[in-house]
Amino acid sequence: MFSNKIKILLVFCFILGLSGNLFSQIGFHDETVAEIEGEKITASLFQEVWEMNPHLNTGNKSNSLSEKINFLNTIVAYKLWYHNMDKYSVDTSSAYSTAVNEIEKMFVRDALYRKEILNKISITPEELNLALKKQERTLVVNYLLSSQEEEIKNLYNLLNSGFPFDSLLTERDESKKQTEPVKIKFGDYPDTVEEELFSLKPGTFSQPIQFSDGYYIFFLKNVIKKIWGGEDDQKKEIQKTKDIIKKRKENVLYDNFMKKTLNGVKADVNRNLYKKLENGLVNGFAGKKAFEGKNSFITLSIDEFVKLEKIFSKDELESAFISFEDDTVKFGKCLRALYFNSLRMPSPDAVIIAKTIDTYIRNFIEMEVLYKEGLKIGLQHSPEVQKYLKMWSEFYSFETIKGGMIDTVKVTPDQIRYAYNGLYKDMTENTFLRFDYICFQDSTTANSAIQKIRNGLAFDSLKIQNDSKIIHAFFSDKNKWVPVSDCGNYKTQLLGQEAGSYLMALNFDSFFVLLKIIDKKKSKELLGYATYEESYPKLKNQLAWEKIKNQITKKTAEYAVGSNVKINYEALKRIDLTRISSMTVRFLGFGGSISGVPVYTPNYEWTELLDSRTLLP
Repeated sequence: MFSNKIKILLVFCFILGLSGNLFSQIGFHDETVAEIEGEKITASLFQEVWEMNPHLNTGNKSNSLSEKINFLNTIVAYKLWYHNMDKYSVDTSSAYSTAVNEIEKMFVRDALYRKEILNKISITPEELNLALKKQERTLVVNYLLSSQEEEIKNLYNLLNSGFPFDSLLTERDESKKQTEPVKIKFGDYPDTVEEELFSLKPGTFSQPIQFSDGYYIFFLKNVIKKIWGGEDDQKKEIQKTKDIIKKRKENVLYDNFMKKTLNGVKADVNRNLYKKLENGLVNGFAGKKAFEGKNSFITLSIDEFVKLEKIFSKDELESAFISFEDDTVKFGKCLRALYFNSLRMPSPDAVIIAKTIDTYIRNFIEMEVLYKEGLKIGLQHSPEVQKYLKMWSEFYSFETIKGGMIDTVKVTPDQIRYAYNGLYKDMTENTFLRFDYICFQDSTTANSAIQKIRNGLAFDSLKIQNDSKIIHAFFSDKNKWVPVSDCGNYKTQLLGQEAGSYLMALNFDSFFVLLKIIDKKKSKELLGYATYEESYPKLKNQLAWEKIKNQITKKTAEYAVGSNVKINYEALKRIDLTRISSMTVRFLGFGGSISGVPVYTPNYEWTELLDSRTLLP
């Protein structure tokens, strides 16, 4: 219902399980915790990288100094390899150059987004006060719906002539979805629609309002006024209101900026190469299947991508693929950029692939134009861009060197098979379920709802009328497959029920919860199972890494001896870290995402090969 709710563009660093003020522990004096050839690692940088990295094997036990030292030495190791990258010709590696170039483009565009959009958002006191008056009210409405403009006008005229709204509604199909009135809160719909709805008085109706699924007339039955509690509740409500206003302003600024920037831009695409790429992708994705579930995609492995790349000649890879008025993008560079930025398909169907690659190329052109806009005003030199470009360059330099070393290691099929059997041979299927749910305040209402469903009322229609949520229950996410072993006391009951059936979870989190089993299946794949062929590249790399690990440890120690490395252990002790292991995703302006910081491969044992006097405070 009302499928064109306001489109909100979100740009933020999404940190799982961590508070918003992530680095509040760092004092005004940002101490240096390490120094490599004059380059400083500050306490704030160390904390940022720590908090945004998963620490699955170690955690952070009581802010253990040894854990901090190990992690700091890993960061130092990456910097040491970066300082010695010229020994390995890393800068000539197309994989490395693609990664660094694309990272720079991401952060330049993000800086442009902040400058041209986020930094221009302001809220006047008058805007906030008007919005707060809406925020404190919930509108209780019914509606008339028609796909035909002429019909909705006739209904509107009938209402204006005095015909009762309820009498009209009773005779129409949409009444079946409104056994209970609909509740509308501030922020649910575009502000132009809300101006109309929040200006209504109880017992009055709106003008016809067009949505993507038809024309609506709303009738305001009642207004529920929120009672805000203490000062903390008031602050939360004010912040929610500000967030809604900001997102709306952000959306307007984004649309205006994109129209201004892209207006008149001309870009010609080499159609021959485009068609050859499309055919190559159809062949490359043929036979692949997406995992079940919402937003599932199929991808190409690195070996499959290299195979795709090889169907093009060297001259084709070096030829112009996209021509702007003042610049061109070579085909090989565009192809590698597409793969780096997660080239994936929703289906192996040739028609869908053709549509998807068209979208990819159009988006690539837009992103190039925005990057050039950022370059024009020198955003590539901004401290924030340079900070993350350096961080990622260090990461990819070592990963590229490591990858080259791994390629030289011989791993036999027998060794890979042995490792595979150790992981998957004894893995058995588990039962998984997906749920939807409705919350009720008391057992009487819950039992009444069950009876309505038995009498034919659709579950979704009933859910529209009950918008309470439970966030951290096993059934909270309807798109998540949940192993039956995670379903607590309901495990036995759920094993005996099929998809489409219902279960009443009594008094759950102070609610009576009606569970619907959306789907149910047995699976090993959801436990992480993979076929031998799917696992082969990953296991080969893991086994090769184990073989070269000692070599890398020794080389890191050698580089440390030849460098001026200093560690400030007292400053490291003073950093107070959270005890939460988290994985982060940074969503960047104008699209694109990347992990919050590089996820480092632990490399700290090299310090054990050094003389204790080598690293000093």
